[in-house]
Amino acid sequence: MSEIKPIYVCEVCGESEYLEGDHTIICICGHIQSIPDDETMFDSE
Repeated sequence: MSEIKPIYVCEVCGESEYLEGDHTIICICGHIQSIPDDETMFDSE
């Protein structure tokens, strides 16, 4: 099965084109957003 990648839309310009960094996404307009870690929700005890 292919992994479904979520589409992040820039909070500033609304574009969905971005570069992925370590826990961040850098939009083509230069805005940097952090990627929410979905996995951390399952780790809570």
